Amino acid sequence: MTSSPDGRPAVLLIGGSPRALRQAAATGARVVLLQPPGWSDPGAADHAHHIAIVDYTDPDVLPGVARDLHARYGFTRAVSLTEPGLMPAALVNEQLGLGGTPAATVRLLKDKLAMRAHLAAAGLSPVPAAALGDVTDLAAFAARHGTPAVVKPVDGVGSLAVVRLDHPGDVDRVWSRARRATGRPLMAEAYLDGPEISVEAFTFGPGDHRVLAVTDKVVGANFVEVGHTVPARLAPGDAARVEALTVAFLDAVGLIEGPSHTEIKLTADGPRVVESHNRVGGDKIADLVRLTTGVDPVALSFAWPLGLADRPPAGGTPRSGAAIRFLTPAPGRVLTVRDLDRVRAEPSVVAAEVTVAPGDVVPELARSDSRAGYVIACAADADRAAALAQRHAATITIDTVPCEASR
Repeated sequence: MTSSPDGRPAVLLIGGSPRALRQAAATGARVVLLQPPGWSDPGAADHAHHIAIVDYTDPDVLPGVARDLHARYGFTRAVSLTEPGLMPAALVNEQLGLGGTPAATVRLLKDKLAMRAHLAAAGLSPVPAAALGDVTDLAAFAARHGTPAVVKPVDGVGSLAVVRLDHPGDVDRVWSRARRATGRPLMAEAYLDGPEISVEAFTFGPGDHRVLAVTDKVVGANFVEVGHTVPARLAPGDAARVEALTVAFLDAVGLIEGPSHTEIKLTADGPRVVESHNRVGGDKIADLVRLTTGVDPVALSFAWPLGLADRPPAGGTPRSGAAIRFLTPAPGRVLTVRDLDRVRAEPSVVAAEVTVAPGDVVPELARSDSRAGYVIACAADADRAAALAQRHAATITIDTVPCEASR
C-alpha cells in the first residue's frame, strides 16, 4: 500500500460534497482534494491536506495534475462518488497503476446503449434498445418492438429527459419533448413493466460482490423518484433472483472495486437491469443503508481501497426500516412553508429539509432537482418507516401560486 510522507495512507478525492470530504478524512487518511473552478467551501481546509482547483474533466489537464500530486502525496487510490468524477478517477488510477475499477467499465456503465449491447451479447437481462438519430428511428423502434417504450439520453442522470412513448401516434410529440429537454444523444428501449428497486452493493475485488441492501422505490411524474424504503419488501424468490442478477451483472461489466447502485425492474419475465453506476445511490439512499444495516457505503468507499476497513459481516438482516419521501408541491411561486419544525421534532424523524423559501419558484416535477425537500424516518420495520415518512412529508405544507416562471 502506498503511503504519504508522514506514513499515513492518502486518497485523491475527485469532486464531492463536504460530507464526503469529512467521511474520507474520518478514515484517518490524508485527503488530497480536486474540485472544479468556481467551487467554494470555507470548511474544506479543515479536512483536506491539499486542495487543487482544476477542471478534472479536461483530459489534457488531468494527467499532469495527477502525476504531480501523486509524486508529492503518494495517494493509494483516486476515488469519486460524483457522476462527473467517476471517469476521471478511473483514468487516474489506470495512468498511475493504482488498481481499482477499469475506465472501460466506468465508460460502459455511463453509456446506457453500450451497456444494453454488452448485456445482450452476454445473454443477460435482455431488453430491446436502439440509438435514435431522428424521429424516424423512434417510429421504426416502436413499429418493431411495440409500445410502451422509453426515450432517454444515452448518458443521462437524474431522470432528465426520460419520456415514455405510449402509442405509435405520439412519436412526434415524444421526440420533440425529449429533444427540448436535452441536447444529448438519445436512445429508445422497451418499457419494463413492474415494481422498481435498486440494489446497493460493494465490490471487494474481482468477482467479490456483496449486496448490502435492496431499496424499494416510489416513482412519480416523468420517472422522477419521490421515495425510497430500505429494506425492500420482496418475496424470498424475488430477493434471490435480484441478488443473483446483480452479481452476474457486476461480473459482466467488470466492476473490480467499490460501491455500485443498480436499478432493477421486477417484470413478469423476471428481474431486468435498468441501469447501474459505480457509486453509492443518490437521494440519501446511503443514509438509509447505514441506518438499517450499520454499514456506511460512503465510508467504506474510502476506507476499503486504503486498507483501513474490514469486510462487513455477510448475510446480515436489516435491524430496522428507514424511508425517505421527497416534497413535491404544486408548481408555482412559494408563498409559505409550514410545519417543518413540527416534523423535525417527531421521534421517528432522522432528518427533514425544505430546499425552497418564500419567493422561490417550484418547477414542474421533471427531474430530481425539481423536488423541494425530503423527510427521512426510521422505525422497527420497512412498512412502518415508509408510512411514517409519507405522513410526515404530507404534514409539511409548501403553499404555491401559479406563475409564468413555473411553466
